[in-house]
Amino acid sequence: MLEQVAWLEVPDFSFQTFDEFEKSRKEISRFVHRVLRMQEWIDFVAEKKIWIDGKKWQEIFKIIDKSREKNNFQPWEIVVSWWFAAKLFLIFGDKQLVWLLLLLVESWILSISDSRVNEVLLELENKLHAVHTKPGIDLLSVRDSILKNGWTTRYMWVITDDYFDRKDILLKKNWWRQLRVRERTLTDQRITETLTWKRKFWKLRKEREYVLSKFFEKLWTDIDIEKIEKFMKILLEDEMDIHDMNALIEIFELLGFYMNRSKIKLRASMELNDTKFELEYYPWIKASKSITGEMRPFIEQEAPNLDAAKEQRELIWLYWDEIILTTSWSEWAFKFDWAEDAYMKFWRWGTLDSRVHLQRDKIKREAMKKMYGWYFNNFQV
Repeated sequence: MLEQVAWLEVPDFSFQTFDEFEKSRKEISRFVHRVLRMQEWIDFVAEKKIWIDGKKWQEIFKIIDKSREKNNFQPWEIVVSWWFAAKLFLIFGDKQLVWLLLLLVESWILSISDSRVNEVLLELENKLHAVHTKPGIDLLSVRDSILKNGWTTRYMWVITDDYFDRKDILLKKNWWRQLRVRERTLTDQRITETLTWKRKFWKLRKEREYVLSKFFEKLWTDIDIEKIEKFMKILLEDEMDIHDMNALIEIFELLGFYMNRSKIKLRASMELNDTKFELEYYPWIKASKSITGEMRPFIEQEAPNLDAAKEQRELIWLYWDEIILTTSWSEWAFKFDWAEDAYMKFWRWGTLDSRVHLQRDKIKREAMKKMYGWYFNNFQV
């Protein structure tokens, strides 16, 4: 996606002692500077940045060292590259955040995900909603229609999303960056955890045109961004797999990042070629505009382009008048139904407050009961 710099070698960032850690951190810093000099078109720089002084770096090393001793991690197959460093800066615009994440990857607390998100850089997504005169999209009929057309089920699980920011809302107020930790609980009770960074890049027209042209694998003389954004949500996004959640949260809190909101949902994901439909339901959320009195199910679609998205919707009969397309985030669905308490918000308390975990875990337990009760086989509201 970015300009090829095949000859730019990645230094050895490995370390065991604190002195080696300091050397590795400085080597990462020099490496990131070299990458950015060769990517002159990346002009996004965060107006407000985090600052990690020497004392905090020392505390970070102690956390990493404790994690390594406890977990006995083995090196991951997917390693840091110049492309990965450039992509992280494109999302954050903050060199110290990039340095920190590369150190956590080198420390094996995080690993670079091999998901499709990391291959394509962008997330393009439709959200499909039923109008308020209907009780909601019939998820069972949609699922049956999807399966009849040769689609496959990717997964079915309960998703717990925890969002982090500082008390000064450093990320959200500064170019709408987002830090999310996602916990997936599968029907076989396995749990996976993923760190996701996102950034909207509206207002940066030149940057959008460049990235979109690379995403679609051809340079367009005229990219109609307004038309694309009318139907598709466009985000810069990166995912990393988490291998020591406690260590990661400890480092976040050291830097002043706390959980400020959470949401829990049930999701079944279906796929055909490059298009995904994700059937979603947020349980126990009261919604005064819905006939049932609860937030109704809705569907998210991800597709590589507008034509593919429309073609697949027509294939499974998701194009009649009762369906509304929007590029908005899930907040739109909550507002559309006049839903109450769509998010659990913890602006004042932070991650360490026991009330956060009690409230969150109670809802998660109820969601898991619903999943183990074969909710995905009938999709009843």
